[in-house]
Amino acid sequence: MDTSIQYNRFKGQMFVQSRDFVFVSQRMSHSNGKIVVGASTVEHPKCPVIKTSVRAEIEIAGWIFEPQQKGSWVTYITQSDLKGNIP
Repeated sequence: MDTSIQYNRFKGQMFVQSRDFVFVSQRMSHSNGKIVVGASTVEHPKCPVIKTSVRAEIEIAGWIFEPQQKGSWVTYITQSDLKGNIP
């Protein structure tokens, strides 16, 4: 199982301020080729809140990648709070 802390920042558009996320992600690979990834927001001292960005939260997120004969089947689910005002 691989675990990492990640930081993502997304540029604002028009009247919407930029958003950033700090989250822990865990990835598990199975012998049949399936990959399962889970993520959730965390606080980290190396990723302080930036005044020019809204700190959004990932309540829970997950991906499942399942190999098929031609390509892969991908399932994605998330519950996030983007915080702030979005028109």
